Amino acid sequence: MSRSGAGKDQAGREFEALLAALPRRPSAAPAPAAARSSRAPVGDSEFENLLNEFRSLSNPAAPVSVAKAPAASPRKPAGSIQHAPGQENLAQALDALGRERDSLMSHLETIHDESARKAIDGLNRQITHLQIAVMHEQPDKFLLLQAGGQHFALALREVVRVLWHGEAERDDKKGVRHGADWLPVHALSARHQGKRSTSADNVIAIACSDHGVLAIGVDTVMGVVSATQAPLDAVLQGAQGLKGTAITETGLHAPVLDVGRLAQRA
Repeated sequence: MSRSGAGKDQAGREFEALLAALPRRPSAAPAPAAARSSRAPVGDSEFENLLNEFRSLSNPAAPVSVAKAPAASPRKPAGSIQHAPGQENLAQALDALGRERDSLMSHLETIHDESARKAIDGLNRQITHLQIAVMHEQPDKFLLLQAGGQHFALALREVVRVLWHGEAERDDKKGVRHGADWLPVHALSARHQGKRSTSADNVIAIACSDHGVLAIGVDTVMGVVSATQAPLDAVLQGAQGLKGTAITETGLHAPVLDVGRLAQRA
């Protein structure tokens, strides 16, 4: 194999000298003769690639071989849920914890011990805060509310935060403070039951849509549930501010609030 040109010979000698100067790792056992030889013949194209790499060390303008980047994995379609493994485990744990909480909440009316009721309420608050933070982007999750004896649902993707009694800064005329703004409170029991309830503003759910931000006053937040959204039940067809029915795993039907429509009417 011929390698013509004084420049190539000089670069080749420098390249060989560079290789010889590199520290070598000790081997546990003698390598086969073919593997020990540092003068194994190479093809012309391989030699040219090595020479280009060597030249590039001292001459940035020289041609450099560029390794191809590994092919990117296909992107998931927009809207698909992507969780780190740890977050998936946390979401599963919160699902299980939420079911236990739901069982406790279903017996709340039969518990007369005030300390026990406060403990369950505190547990509900903490679990709900965690569920909102971890499950916020999951399309099958809804925040279950209760007002005036009726259940309602908010798509979890639209929920900004929940303010329990005593956590919100309120003003009788302005409503509830959200950041630098004051939001009027829409009390669901007054809106849907035709009467004013002083307990309707005990808990505030703040939700956001493309049309604005809305503060909703309810009696109780029951937590985050998994549900399938279906069309409105026949009896509620035509009702303003509702956009469907959330059907939970236990068979509960809860009208889904249309945050955009309610915010426009605010």
